[in-house]
Amino acid sequence: MSKASPKSLRATPQDVEPRRKRSSTPHSDAYFEALTAFDEAMATRRYRDAATQALIGIEHLAGFIQEARKQDKANGMDFFMPPMVPVIDSGGQIFALLDDKASLKRLEQVIRGEKELQDRRGAPAAFEHARKRFRSLERLVEEQPGLRQDRVKASFPGESGRVLSTALDWLEKAGRITRKREGKTWILHPGKAASPAPAKTPASHRQGVVIKARRATWADTSISAFPRSPKWHEVAPAPGIQEAFRVSGKGWRVMEARPLPKAEQWPAAFKYSARWSGGSAHWNAPRQPGAERPAGLIFCSSKGERHFCKDLPFGIIRCTPLLQSGHLAIFSNRSTLHVFDQSGEPVFETDQASAPETRAQARRLKIQPSELHRFHRCFTLHPQLQSYLITIADEAWCIRMDGTVQWGVRLPLLKRDVLTLSFDEGSEDDVQHSLDVLGLSYPFTPEEAKRRYRQLARQWHPDVNSTAEATAKMQQINQAMQLVAGLEDTGQPPLEAIDDALIPDPDWVYAAAFSQTGNRMFIAGTSGKILELDEKGQSLRVLDVGASVFQLVHDEGRLFIRTATRLYIVRDGALEALADTGQTDEVLPLRDGCVLLGRHQLRQLDAHGRLLGCIDSRDMILNAWHDGAMLHVETQRQHLAVAGARPWR
Repeated sequence: MSKASPKSLRATPQDVEPRRKRSSTPHSDAYFEALTAFDEAMATRRYRDAATQALIGIEHLAGFIQEARKQDKANGMDFFMPPMVPVIDSGGQIFALLDDKASLKRLEQVIRGEKELQDRRGAPAAFEHARKRFRSLERLVEEQPGLRQDRVKASFPGESGRVLSTALDWLEKAGRITRKREGKTWILHPGKAASPAPAKTPASHRQGVVIKARRATWADTSISAFPRSPKWHEVAPAPGIQEAFRVSGKGWRVMEARPLPKAEQWPAAFKYSARWSGGSAHWNAPRQPGAERPAGLIFCSSKGERHFCKDLPFGIIRCTPLLQSGHLAIFSNRSTLHVFDQSGEPVFETDQASAPETRAQARRLKIQPSELHRFHRCFTLHPQLQSYLITIADEAWCIRMDGTVQWGVRLPLLKRDVLTLSFDEGSEDDVQHSLDVLGLSYPFTPEEAKRRYRQLARQWHPDVNSTAEATAKMQQINQAMQLVAGLEDTGQPPLEAIDDALIPDPDWVYAAAFSQTGNRMFIAGTSGKILELDEKGQSLRVLDVGASVFQLVHDEGRLFIRTATRLYIVRDGALEALADTGQTDEVLPLRDGCVLLGRHQLRQLDAHGRLLGCIDSRDMILNAWHDGAMLHVETQRQHLAVAGARPWR
C-alpha cells in the first residue's frame, strides 16, 4: 500500500489482499487457490480438508510473500503484510483441533524462516497450548459424561470461561463431543457424530431485468462541506477508571449500583449489539470476515427484559436495526440477508451472492466467491419494509421486497492527487471558536459561512483596511474559515481514463440509510461524501465531512452522521450540532438529542450537541436503556440505575 495516501480513504488490508490474486506468479496462484478451498471447507465443516488446504497454503506462503514484495516494488508501492493470514490464524487453530502435531511443527518452521512473519513468532506456542486444551477438555467430558458446562472452569483454573466456551464449540462442531441445552447452560457428552450441517442457503429473490449501476458524479451536484472530522489517532481515548462506574452530569445521580445475580449475568460472548428506540438485540458471533461460527441472538425490550431467541445456523457479519419498527436485518457470513421481527421470527431472507448485481461486481473487481461477504459493507431497510438498500464495494442498490431493482448507483472513483492533500482539522471547541470569530452560530449552512466570510473580508482585508490590526484579524478570519468550511473537491478522473479491471481506488460505501419517511436515501463513502438520493436514485445533495462515515441515521427530520471521531447533526443541509466522539460510539437518536454509546462510556447530548451527562464504565457496556424513570446500564456482571437523565422517548 502506498504511504502517500491516508489509510482511512482506501480499502482495508484484509480487502486489499485479494487484489494480488491477479498476479500470474505460481506461488501466489497456488496460495490463493488453497485459501479459497480452505474457506469453502471451513464453511461446510470439513475440517480435515481445511487442514490439508491450510498446509498447502503454508507451503506457498513464503513464495507468495516474495512475489508480492517484488510486484509491489515494480508498481512503486511499499509492501505490507496483511494483519490477517488465514492459513496461519485459522489454519493453526484447525491443526490444534485435529491434534495435528506435524502440521503445527511445519507452521512453526515457516514462521521462523520468513522475516515478514516475525510478529507471529508467538503463534506456534499459542496453538500448541490450544491443542493441549482441546485434548484436556475432550478427556474431561469422556471421564465425566453429563458434565454441566458451567462447571468446566473449575478444572481449568488458569483459563478464562470465554476461551473454554469457544473450545467446546469447536469440539462440538468437529463431532468430538455433543451438547444439549439445559436452562442457561449445556450438558456435555462424548460423541463422534458430526454436528448438523449448516442450513441450506436461501435462494435469491431477485427478479426482472438486470441493469447497470448509474455512475454518480460530483461535478453536477452542489457539495456542502462541513468542518473536517479529526483523524482517529488525534482524539484522546477516555481514561480508564478503577471503580465499576463513574457518573457525571447536572442532576444525574446514582440510585442503585449492584452486582447482577449469577442467573442475570450476561453471557461472556455476547459483546455485539444493535439498538433502536424500543429495545436492542445482542449476538455472540465474531465480526471478522469469514467467521464460520453460528450465532445466537438475545432480544431486549425497552425495559431491559431479556429473552433468548433460537440459535441461528449462520454467523453474523453485520446487523442493522430498523429504528421505527424494531425489525432487525442481519447479513451472514454466507452472504445472505435475513430480516427478523422483534420476537426473533424470520420475515424475509435472500441470497445476495447469486444476485445479478453482486455477480457483476464480482467480475469487475475480481472477487472470489469466498470473499463476497467482505464487499457487502452495509444494508438498511425501508421504514415500511417496502425495499432495502445493500452495498457492494462502491455500488449501492435499492431492491424492492418483490425482487425488482429500483435503482443502482456507483460512487465516483477517488482521485489520487486529492487523497494526498492536507487540511485543517480541530476539536468541537476549536470549531466553536472559529464560529465565534466569524460571527456564526448553529445551525448554519456552508453557503452562509461563505457569505459571512466575504462580508468580513470586505471589512478587514488589508487592501481595504489600513489599520494596524487588520492583517492579524484577516489571518484569524482565514484560519477560522478554513476550519469551518473544510475542503471542497468537485473533480474526478475522466471515465475514459478509468480501467475498472485495475480497481483505481473505488470509493467504498461504508454507511447507508433511508429517511424516516422512506422517500429519500443516503449513502456515504470512504471519501467522506454523503450522497442524498430520491426514490429514483437521482442525486439531490452532497455533504462532505472529509473522513470515512461509519453510521448514518435519519430521524425526526435530522440526519446523524458518525465518523470515527465526530458526530454531525444535519437538517435540510444546515449543520445543527457537532460533537467529538470515540471510535466505537454508536448513535441512538432521541427526540431532543441523542445518546452516544461506546464500549466503556455512555454520553447523552441535547439537540445542540451539548453534553447532558456521562457514565464511564470500567468493564464493557453490554446494554443500556431508559425505562421512563431511570437510565440503566449493564456490564457482564454489574447493573447501574441513574435518575435525572432525560427519557429516551
